[in-house]
Formats: sequence, C-alpha cells, structure tokens
Amino acid sequence: MSVGQQLHYLIQWAREHWHRAYSYSEIADAAGITSQGLTNILDGSTPHPRLTTIRNICGLFEVSLDYFDCQDESKCEDYLAQWSIEIGGDTLHQINLESMRLSPLAQDNVLQVLHWLELSQGS
Repeated sequence: MSVGQQLHYLIQWAREHWHRAYSYSEIADAAGITSQGLTNILDGSTPHPRLTTIRNICGLFEVSLDYFDCQDESKCEDYLAQWSIEIGGDTLHQINLESMRLSPLAQDNVLQVLHWLELSQGS
C-alpha cells in the first residue's frame, strides 16, 4: 500500500469516524507543502515524501508514524480502530482535535477547567 493510499484511507477514516472532513488545503498547510505537493502524494507521483511531511500529517491526524507502516487497508483499519480505543473514542478525539486549534492560552484554560472538574469528581 502506497503512502498516498494510506493517506486517502486516513482522510476517509477521519471523515467517517471522527466526523472531521479535512480539506486538501488544510492537510497541505499542516504538512508544510503545497496543494500540488499533496496531490502528488495522493496520486502516487511522489511515492516517498519527506519524513517531515509525513510527521506533520501524523501531527494533524494525531497518529504515530507507525500508521504509515501498515501494509494493506485491513492493517490500516486495525491500526486506526485500536488507536481510537486507546484515545478514548470519537468524542474525546474530536475534543482533542478541536483543542489543538486553540491558542496556547486557551489550551491552558481548557486544561485548567478539566483539572477542576477532575478535582470536583474526587471530592
């Protein structure tokens, strides 16, 4: 399975399971490449993108580089299903994705509120 095919699958998974439809321009921006560069990866014209590009894509989708080691679609599906369980399901993943778009101060504020909630649960 090529990197482009794996990325197609990851985009599809995000849309169907995380309810997040990334545009190609969002993905390209996050990857630090042009839209044409992303198109070249997706269509196989660039079969071996730079490691930094793949790392940036992993950061956007919050998966490890191990995802791109999957050999076929069923392995990709298994990886993403297991990963979704580990992060706590779709809702927590969506919260995590959305929080990454916040400013550092807003992220700190959200963490503070979560900490207060955790403390109130323990009392």
